[in-house]
Amino acid sequence: MKEEVLRHFVLNISLVLLLIIPGGVYAQEVLDGIVAIVNDEIILHSEVLLNVREEIMTKKIEPASVQEMLPDIYQDALKRLIEMKVVVVKAVEDSIVVEDEEINQRLDMELAQMEQQFGSREEMERRYSTSYRKIRDMRYKQLRELLLAQRLRASLFQEIKVSRDEVEEFYATYKDSVTIIPPVTEAFELSHILKYVRPAGSIFLEKYNVMKAIRGRISAGEDYKTLAEEYKNHTETGIVSSDIGWVDKGVLNPDFENAATSGDSGSISDIIRSELVPNQTYGFHIIQNLGEDDRRFHASHIFFSHTIDTDDMAAYVDSLKNIKSQIDSNTTFKDLAQIHSNDGDTREGGGYMGEFPGDHPLFENIPEFKDAVLKTEEGEVSDPFKTRFGYHLVHVSKVVKPRDRNLSDDWEYLSNLVQQRKSSVDFEVWLENAMNDVYIEYKPIPEEYVKKDGK
Repeated sequence: MKEEVLRHFVLNISLVLLLIIPGGVYAQEVLDGIVAIVNDEIILHSEVLLNVREEIMTKKIEPASVQEMLPDIYQDALKRLIEMKVVVVKAVEDSIVVEDEEINQRLDMELAQMEQQFGSREEMERRYSTSYRKIRDMRYKQLRELLLAQRLRASLFQEIKVSRDEVEEFYATYKDSVTIIPPVTEAFELSHILKYVRPAGSIFLEKYNVMKAIRGRISAGEDYKTLAEEYKNHTETGIVSSDIGWVDKGVLNPDFENAATSGDSGSISDIIRSELVPNQTYGFHIIQNLGEDDRRFHASHIFFSHTIDTDDMAAYVDSLKNIKSQIDSNTTFKDLAQIHSNDGDTREGGGYMGEFPGDHPLFENIPEFKDAVLKTEEGEVSDPFKTRFGYHLVHVSKVVKPRDRNLSDDWEYLSNLVQQRKSSVDFEVWLENAMNDVYIEYKPIPEEYVKKDGK
């Protein structure tokens, strides 16, 4: 699989929000069906259309040309999806695992950004022409596959070595090509600690401690039903209870449903958290399973909801100030990021985000981040600041001035370029072999996406 294949699967949310195929029909309204099978992995027509739309928008193809080019675009998109499925199959065979928590953390941030772009969840659902739950399920699957592919590739090719002669030859050949060896622009080398905004203040803790006491009483043998009646409308604590009746599966928050259906009938969960409004309102529940069948489940819960307030936010600011105060000659920012950051992508690397040019979309899309970086001197750590993703500390480890690349200053950068080129070639060979080693079955596709020559 080429670098281009992985790039196509890093789906920019702004590119997939309005998936409209020629004729103005939403993809979700098109009759769906399986168009290919890779081992036990299926590829749906709707999945291919998502990638078709991305290709059209990325390449800025004129509407007048789309109809003629559509079969080729569709076939290319299907090919990339098949390649991705092959990689996923091989990743699973190699016991590569991506934890649900990591996927959900990414997903929470992306969906919160989408809601902000649209103005509301309802508008997002209207544009997608489907439910929020289905949007979440679709993107969850994409993120899982992307992470599996990235980790398989890293495991296969991270040990590739490059020689000094290879780097020097590469530089001599391409030093005048700005597309292959781009010049150094104004840039900032950044690391961060991200704390997702979660209930943490004293108002929340008061209610949560009552819930802990209730759960303790249940563990000690008190009857759940009696306690649910006691807290049916407990205005003093803000904790209430209710029987939700029979509910279709896939409708309610997945964390709630999983807890409600994970045990036998009559079983009682620990305290579980559900996200009612991303990064804003949360529910905390003790759930009793009252029965289920293939389609529905029945549950009762004792619960309270909590919306992030200034008390919670102050707790996060204080927490990050405390983390910052721990930086000294023995404890680095990297050490603290590995312990405290909620960003699964950067935590293991000590919060390292990379080097970002001054015009990078990061700064355009998250102006609070740019403001914090510009206010922070080279080698220093910012004060805590808030973005739509949570609270951050940012370490500006280096400020780079514009210049041309050279061997002495950019040896590591050039070595990485050569390594990436070598790994791409090796990965092409690996993928070709993997494609021959995996069962692939092609199914009929809609007529309008078939090339005229029938191939």
